[in-house]
Amino acid sequence: MLPGFLLTALAAAANPAGFALEMTGEVPTLCRVEARLDAGVLEEFCNAPRGYAVYAEPSAELAGAVLVVDGAELPLSASGPTRVSRSDHAGTATRSLQLRGSAGSGTLTFRIVPL
Repeated sequence: MLPGFLLTALAAAANPAGFALEMTGEVPTLCRVEARLDAGVLEEFCNAPRGYAVYAEPSAELAGAVLVVDGAELPLSASGPTRVSRSDHAGTATRSLQLRGSAGSGTLTFRIVPL
């Protein structure tokens, strides 16, 4: 009977009551922005841990127009991009969007930049 007792004791020692599992990996940074002026919506997503910034870049025809984002008026200039929003952490956001003072022609390009 002694050999069976030793086998049971060894099996119990080999199977601890708990365990720990550690995993590491890399997640690529993914950011996207979608603007739908006809629906009045700006959607942002970025998983960059330090956050992100969203910019609007108008064509020359839209210089002087005003972009309204969540009620804040942002004048557009043809001389460079206009910062629309900024976050200091990863996240998603859906914002209201409107373009005022435009003659109806021109293009407005949005870009999102991880920080």
